[in-house]
Amino acid sequence: MNYQFNKFSLDVNKQELTFNRIVIPLSKQLFDLLFLFVQNPNKVFSKDDIIAKVWSGKYVTENSIDKSISKLRKLFSEHNQDDFIKTSYGKGFIFVSDVSLLDESPTGPGSNPKVSRFKAYVIGAMLLFIVLIVAVVNKRSTENKPNSLLLIISSADASGNEGWLNTSAAVYLGQVFGMSDNVYLKNIDQRPKYQNREQYISTQWRISPNLQVVTSKTIQNDHSYTVELSVTNKSQLKQSRSFTNQNLALAMRAASKWLSSVFVESNPLGAIDSQIPNDSYLIELYMHGLASYAQGEFDSAENYYQLCLQKKPDFLLAKLELARVKSALGKQQQGLALLDTVLKTDTYPQLKIEAQSIKGLIYNILGKDEVNRDLYKSVLSEYANKDYPQLKKIKLNLSFTYTKLTEFKKALGLLNELESSIDERLNPELLASTYQKQASILQKMGYIEEAQKSAQKSLSLYSKLGDLLGEAKIHTTLARIATHQSKYMESIHHLEQSLAICKTLDYKLGIGATLNELIYVLMVQGYFEKASLLNQEMQKIAIEIGYNAMLQISKQFAVDLSRVQKQWVKSEMGLKAHLRFAELAENKSALLTNKLLSLDLILDQNKVEGVIDLISQVQAHIDETGEVRLQPRLNKQLARLYLLQGQQETAVTLLLTTKELAKNTQDGEVIIEVNNLLAEQYLDLDNPQKALMVLEDSFEFDPFSYPLMLLKSKANFALGKRLLALDLANECKLLSNEWWSIDDERYLSTLVSSAE
Repeated sequence: MNYQFNKFSLDVNKQELTFNRIVIPLSKQLFDLLFLFVQNPNKVFSKDDIIAKVWSGKYVTENSIDKSISKLRKLFSEHNQDDFIKTSYGKGFIFVSDVSLLDESPTGPGSNPKVSRFKAYVIGAMLLFIVLIVAVVNKRSTENKPNSLLLIISSADASGNEGWLNTSAAVYLGQVFGMSDNVYLKNIDQRPKYQNREQYISTQWRISPNLQVVTSKTIQNDHSYTVELSVTNKSQLKQSRSFTNQNLALAMRAASKWLSSVFVESNPLGAIDSQIPNDSYLIELYMHGLASYAQGEFDSAENYYQLCLQKKPDFLLAKLELARVKSALGKQQQGLALLDTVLKTDTYPQLKIEAQSIKGLIYNILGKDEVNRDLYKSVLSEYANKDYPQLKKIKLNLSFTYTKLTEFKKALGLLNELESSIDERLNPELLASTYQKQASILQKMGYIEEAQKSAQKSLSLYSKLGDLLGEAKIHTTLARIATHQSKYMESIHHLEQSLAICKTLDYKLGIGATLNELIYVLMVQGYFEKASLLNQEMQKIAIEIGYNAMLQISKQFAVDLSRVQKQWVKSEMGLKAHLRFAELAENKSALLTNKLLSLDLILDQNKVEGVIDLISQVQAHIDETGEVRLQPRLNKQLARLYLLQGQQETAVTLLLTTKELAKNTQDGEVIIEVNNLLAEQYLDLDNPQKALMVLEDSFEFDPFSYPLMLLKSKANFALGKRLLALDLANECKLLSNEWWSIDDERYLSTLVSSAE
């Protein structure tokens, strides 16, 4: 089908827009949006309509829709056309152009089949001729010129030793080419540590067939330097050149310019000239700094970069790297000062974006999340009309910052924009990370099906990449989703896979993150002693790697474990320690967790003082952030308060509505907990049959035996079914692990006595 409006034509089969036969590139979202409009001219579409039809109901921000509309309007204006999309205030958008659907088939009345066939032959011959001409021209223009996706690596000698000069020269080449508009760079250092070069390159070629591998070898002779370059594609076609000069800087510059001429892109030679000074000794100092930093010798790297800047104060790459080193040494303010100097100079935007990225990392270390958010937003705003690869990493980092600030809707909207802009062939690693982060946020917001889809996409990509650590990370996310649904065995399955990978690779951070999830699952099932031992292991790892967030979580588990074992004094002490730690770190997420822990601890002791105030604070957080997953959990706590206050009818009504709300977020854990509370109330009201009915609702999920089976036992006992009640209680005792209490044992003794 071909839709015509004004001088535009939208070809549905090709998913292509043309203006006066000139093709206009469109992203998938823009094509789908325009297709919706041309199919329905003069019809008003609300933003909800557009989300449902263009984004298939996926969560996006209103800002995303406004941006897409703005891009279409800009496209029309660039071709001196009227704005066909009008805003109907309070209602939505309307496409106001006349649209005609073209029928290009020659079967209408009066058509001549022979003439039509002859025309078809002529047109076909002309098209074939044009295609051949274009192919010849393209072949001539792109002969020996590969596509602009590069992987720059350094070569190793027979012993596997690359040498500091060889390694740092390859890094330097990557930095220079990183300032190009049209070259997308990868680096061998991005490969998983357990993959060798051949495995990594083979995997990358499988995903990115246009990848060109640039191998550099830089050696120092008696009185000169030689830079050897080779460019190899997937078909193993290779181009090679060698550049020798007494001046290392001039050899590097000549090699860089040749590499620039090989690739079809607009890398300005000025970038090479400005970032590779003529001074050979200066370049040696800089490369020594790169090599020292790569080996973790930060003091040495700092010294080399400072010497560079003494010789050439405007050597911006050295200033940038010195800021990075200052941050690694804990000299954050000095690093920020250097970066501010870089940002005030008139240099290439890619270098400025990198400077902003390093600033963001420093602000993250300092815990200045609001400042970090505003920094990233300003960068994206400044380069809104550009498509530099570095900006995509900025977007991902901003989504992490939004998440830390509990601005989940903004984070998710940004990730959805990022997903649609990433080409899997260019950056599968970034796309996998984007899917993983989407899954995590969707789970927090209660969109479980969408979370599972994003998680599976991420797992598939990590598997393609052969990235085991990526797989471990997404297995942890899938475990969290399964736990949310009360599918504990499925959760443990994912966690065991994650833990096996992390321990094999001795990845301490991953081990700790997996233990975090496993401790909770074990605790819920009553394995308190085992959970406590694992928590001590996690705490040890957190201290060893200096990860305060993990240490904070271990303190949270210490509170929970003492609480469920009714060690109230120990819980109170742990809660205060947890709060102090959260306040010192200004960790909003941990401060919220402290409120939730406080609610559990107060209500578990059948107290009511301070509960309303805590509930109000958590409710304000939900209203502000949209973290609706917490709403059923908070409602359950409010119902518990009503029960303690003797408002049983109000509590039961709230529990029933809470259960429906939890179904919307597929929160199996809350549904089971609510059913248990309801069953207890129905037993108090002498209605055991209703108690049994509500308990049956829990089996839609995967409920843990305790206290559900114990409540079933009590309901059957109330109905006079003593032997069945005894069977259920005995089974519950066998499966409940350390949840089984003295009161439960007394109840079991009563059943035994009655059975006799």
